[in-house]
Amino acid sequence: MFIQTEATDDPSRLRFLPGRPVVKEGVMEFADRQAAAVSPLAARLFDVEGVAALAFGPETITITKKGGDW
Repeated sequence: MFIQTEATDDPSRLRFLPGRPVVKEGVMEFADRQAAAVSPLAARLFDVEGVAALAFGPETITITKKGGDW
C-alpha cells in the first residue's frame, strides 16, 4: 500500500493519505490512548513512540507528534 503524506500548518502534525476510506463521514478525534480504545487502528497508532493525538477524516489520518517537528 502506498500512503502519501502532506504537511500541515502545524509542524507537529502530519497528514497521511492512505488512498482508501478511513471513516465513513465526519471526523474522529483521539486526544489520548484511552480515547483511542474504541478504534483498533487508533489504539495501534498510539503504540508508536511520540504519538500525542490522532484525527481520522473520511480519507485522511492526521497524527500529532509529541515534542515538535517531524
